[in-house]
Amino acid sequence: MRAKDYNRLTGFGKFALIINIICVLSLALAYLATYINPIAVPQMAFFGLLYPVSLFANLLFLVYWLLKRRKHFLISLVTIIIGFSHMSHFIQFTILKREDATKKTEIKVMSYNVRLFDLYNWTQNKQTRNEIFKFLAKEDPDVICFQEFYQQDQTRSWNFKTRDTLVQFLKAKNYAEGYTVSVNDNKFFGLVTMSKFPIVDDDHIKFNNDQNNSFLYTDLLIQNDTIRIYNAHIGSARFSQSDYEVMGTEGNFKTWPHQQSEENPQIVTRLANAYKKRATQTKTLLTHSYTSPYPVIICGDFNDTPVSYNYRNLTHKYIDAFTLSGNGTAGSFCSIPMLRIDYLLHSDFFNSYDYQTHDEELSDHRAISTILEY
Repeated sequence: MRAKDYNRLTGFGKFALIINIICVLSLALAYLATYINPIAVPQMAFFGLLYPVSLFANLLFLVYWLLKRRKHFLISLVTIIIGFSHMSHFIQFTILKREDATKKTEIKVMSYNVRLFDLYNWTQNKQTRNEIFKFLAKEDPDVICFQEFYQQDQTRSWNFKTRDTLVQFLKAKNYAEGYTVSVNDNKFFGLVTMSKFPIVDDDHIKFNNDQNNSFLYTDLLIQNDTIRIYNAHIGSARFSQSDYEVMGTEGNFKTWPHQQSEENPQIVTRLANAYKKRATQTKTLLTHSYTSPYPVIICGDFNDTPVSYNYRNLTHKYIDAFTLSGNGTAGSFCSIPMLRIDYLLHSDFFNSYDYQTHDEELSDHRAISTILEY
């Protein structure tokens, strides 16, 4: 940009151009963040988190300069074009339909972080668990991967025999489970994968850097083929009540009025530590999946957006089902629009159709599902 072009601008125009350049730099750094390991530079990951905001701001500046008939619109336009592929990870419009679903084997796979089936009544609706059951029965998935699953083995009228209840009324009655936390040897928190198909092998692996996070793999026999499905819960930032208050949300503490806020919120620190933790956990998961002798499906709550180092590694070998057959923005975290942190990925052994982010807000996450053909 030549100096005379800048000098021709009004005072407001000069101010707008400076803000525009800052937004362009933010967007460019978001692209760069997908290549930089958060373990080395965790601060870079924040730009990836802000990608939707940076993109929207640059679109506004693009329109603004066009209306002003100024060639400064090229600054935002070129930057958006450079990272255009990232937009497809957030927004999709798919018209592809299956030619003949009877010709191939297909399975419906679902992933759902159920937030303990509302154990602590976060939704202030004591029927939430039953509503989740009804939703699952209606959708009737062939395979479903649960994160933040809760099972209680006590024989009392108020118990949470979640797994046993699901086995009774779902067609997907075979299950593998991996719990990271147990209380009094009868209350269990963790991962469960349920399937209509026979389970021939499974194993539960906890991450070394956080025993509360883990993945569960399950080998399923489908006709004459064996496939391996991974159910993963990758580390969250674990915000405190004071963090949620600063962000303007109640989080999981809204039904605990006795909970005391911390004096000093730790939002940035918690996010930075979580980025580093997730990089290690995602690498462990992927390294394990590369040794699979069978075609792979990976489901779960990854707590990272599509503009992130971890997402780039996940999709280096595996296909994000949303990019093949999704529609709209597919935000899977209920509290923040467009925030997609839950994924269904698969090897190229499969084709993906009819990807859905379900509307029901019975947890802090929405369920996601797709139909896989092979």
